[in-house]
Amino acid sequence: MKLPIAIIIGCAIIALAVFLGLTYDKRTWMESCVSGNELFQKDQAAQTCELQYVKSRK
Repeated sequence: MKLPIAIIIGCAIIALAVFLGLTYDKRTWMESCVSGNELFQKDQAAQTCELQYVKSRK
């Protein structure tokens, strides 16, 4: 009975690590993109970067 629980916990840890890795990657990508778009207003630059990030991932 302990084996399935260990597998579930292992999968949860892996999923959490992947999720945190992706959010960290996105945050650093957004920061570099926003800092490169100082000419735009902050919110507009963030939206533009969001679109560029989504397109770059496809």
